[in-house]
Amino acid sequence: MDLTNGTPPPGAPAPPPGATGAERPSESRPAEPAPRRNTLTRFEDTYFPPRLARGSNPTGVREPGKPELYGYLFALAIGLFAVYLVERAMSAYPIPSGGDPGQWISGSYAFIGLPYPNWLLPGQYPPLVFPILGLFVRWFGPLQAGRAFVALGGVGLGLSTYYLSRTLLRSRVVALGVEAFVLLSPTLVQSFFQGIYPTILGLIFLNLSIAFLIRFVRSGSETHVFLFWVATAATVLSQPQTATVLGLTLAVLALFLVSSQQLTRTFYRGRVALAGFAVFVLSVGGFYGLAAAARVPQPHFLAANAFSYVRNGLGSLYYLLLNPYLAGAKPSLPNAELISLLLAGFLAVTLVGLRLLRPRRLSLGTLTVLTMLLAVIGGAYAAWKLSVVTDYPQFAFFLVVPIGLGLGLGLDAFLHWDSKTLTHLLAGVAAPPSPDSPLPPAAGPIHRPTVRRAGPSRRVPAGWTLPGTVVLTLAIVALLLSTALVTEPHLSGYEQANSSLFHDGTFLAALNDIQHSGVSGNVIAPGGAAKWTRALLDREAYTPFVAPRFTFDPGHLTDEEIAYFALVARASVTNSLVAATIAGTNASFDNVTPDYEASTSGQFIPVAGLAADEFNVTLTNGTGNRTESVTASPTIVATPAGPASMALLYPEDGFSLNITIVIDPSLPHAVFSFQFSADPGWSILDVRGNMTGPPMGVAATNILPGPSGGQLYLTPSAIAANLRTFANVTPTSAVGRPQSFNRITVGEVARVPLNVSGGPSGAPSIELTVAFSTPKAENLVDDLPTYLDAPTVWQGWGVRFVLATNESRLIFNHPSAILWETNYLVGEYGASVLAVEGTWTVLLLPAPDG
Repeated sequence: MDLTNGTPPPGAPAPPPGATGAERPSESRPAEPAPRRNTLTRFEDTYFPPRLARGSNPTGVREPGKPELYGYLFALAIGLFAVYLVERAMSAYPIPSGGDPGQWISGSYAFIGLPYPNWLLPGQYPPLVFPILGLFVRWFGPLQAGRAFVALGGVGLGLSTYYLSRTLLRSRVVALGVEAFVLLSPTLVQSFFQGIYPTILGLIFLNLSIAFLIRFVRSGSETHVFLFWVATAATVLSQPQTATVLGLTLAVLALFLVSSQQLTRTFYRGRVALAGFAVFVLSVGGFYGLAAAARVPQPHFLAANAFSYVRNGLGSLYYLLLNPYLAGAKPSLPNAELISLLLAGFLAVTLVGLRLLRPRRLSLGTLTVLTMLLAVIGGAYAAWKLSVVTDYPQFAFFLVVPIGLGLGLGLDAFLHWDSKTLTHLLAGVAAPPSPDSPLPPAAGPIHRPTVRRAGPSRRVPAGWTLPGTVVLTLAIVALLLSTALVTEPHLSGYEQANSSLFHDGTFLAALNDIQHSGVSGNVIAPGGAAKWTRALLDREAYTPFVAPRFTFDPGHLTDEEIAYFALVARASVTNSLVAATIAGTNASFDNVTPDYEASTSGQFIPVAGLAADEFNVTLTNGTGNRTESVTASPTIVATPAGPASMALLYPEDGFSLNITIVIDPSLPHAVFSFQFSADPGWSILDVRGNMTGPPMGVAATNILPGPSGGQLYLTPSAIAANLRTFANVTPTSAVGRPQSFNRITVGEVARVPLNVSGGPSGAPSIELTVAFSTPKAENLVDDLPTYLDAPTVWQGWGVRFVLATNESRLIFNHPSAILWETNYLVGEYGASVLAVEGTWTVLLLPAPDG
């Protein structure tokens, strides 16, 4: 019975508005139903927690609250010291080290309104490096622009490395040590001398991108997300290979961070964060979109093609990494593949094992280092197995930073060693959680660093240990010794290796002779010299450097292969797989061809020669015999039997020789037909000659007899070992016993005697045919002209100058390095010597009108 008559007793809480005491529970309003959660919402709730509390760790460093100014000042000082060492070594020559800087500097002219050569078109390469170099060109001139960029790159790489190290490590001193280790690493310092400026710029932003992501995980700050997207965009717009390494690193990092609920929703929901993503999309998408719309060809960095195997492979990766410390340490390709597979597998298993079995041990520092190493080693191995076209030795540069960070993490942990951690480990129980663990530590007591006494009246700073301090001291001493005994002595060698041919005053004098010759026209020069010629002269420069070993630009591959043929031969026929060349028509200088060449991913290698001047013909007129050799200058007849064909006519005393060469339109086959015809009143008793391999010092071919008569196996050595060629000689009886090539013990080229008999009384004509086939010949391009005439090529390119050096045999893979033979160029083409500067000779080719 309700004695209160519906009135609440004194002191009782008043009912909610609209409610009366007479209401029964069954008469209450039903509760609001919970909102439905779809799959996406459940996924977000599971893996992406809400934003962190503001002010928890706004800087995102491992241990916030420490003053940072002095750390960055010391980091700047370390960067300046490293730059000083590099610049001091580079000062040996007036032109900055490397050939590539000439290409980057000439490419910057379009961004600062200067006339520029068409070799590197705007939009053909990620653009970020060019405006920077352009400003340096405006301020300091093209010669000093490279040195200025080296200074900027060294300081920037040092500061970005310190920023990343400070993100992952508690000790600023150790973070500075990591920076010094990276900048003074003899492996990484090579990059400055090689002149890979876009890669150096990309490494700076790669470090920053990873650092901003990790700092966001700790801070939850949208500013860090914004800076992350900006740094990532800058990496992509610096260099493709660096962007790929960063992409792989971020993909693995994101996988582990999401699985451990470390990425909050701020990353993709915050307004400032979305603004950063918009910057990334607009900058990266805008550049590549405009380049695609303008149909500007892009480099072949991510194409899958056997061309990748020309880039020296995984063995060179470990060579660059280890050789400064272990001279000659270069694993063979099979060993390098095995090492890469084992390392990648170990890193992957370690990451997964820690995540599943010891998640509290997988700190953000450990996760980042393991991920960076896995991205580089695993990415390089996967790319190699997939035949992806990239610069495999350059992967070594990407390993230096994570290796330094790994050493720093170990030293940092030792400095802050807690005796309770050792106690837990020895007891076989879970250790106290790391303050940097991706998984939130379980509730429990907070383990604070123990302050240890170093002596009766002195104390080691909190969080440090006396053994750790000793180890830090030893590490600093080791770093200084490594710099003094390993890095610094290598610097002059790196400068010499990248600057010995086209960086001294004589090269500048030769360019000055061209500039003030009063003759307009373009230049042909050796590889790095051509790049600097473009940068220092307002002229285009072409190079016969075999392109696939040194460039990824599909727009230049064809031009460089054409330049190769135009400089090693007067006339050539090719189907882009195999080729036949004749060096010239002036017998006084070069009559050792025709020769047969095959392409291994675009590098044409001489396999065999059928030198006309090695053939002797024995004639009879019924009363007497005489022997004549081939000495006349040939007449070249273009395309007598179709597009990829030519004929050479030799009028001799008592006979004539007609050599017809026909290249198959699409298969790696070529047929050389020798037709010896006696003059009236004479008959040919026999013809004797040789098939030879290339001369020593140029290339090498082993020649062995085949399974049946008239068949020969020809196998080039070294890089061209896959170009095994089959030769079938007709008549089969013409083939003698081969003398196989042995560079070390024999010292002679391979040679196969050829002898065709005309019978006891002779024959009016004798024919000898050699059919070559190279099944594994391959090329990146298939649009080479089928018939190439060198003067026509030069005229089409507007070439008037040849910049030659007698200390270079850069066309090392041809039987005659005729580019550097002044007498040949003068005698064959009528060139004139314009100037001689040291080892450099400037030749002026005749004008097109003669």
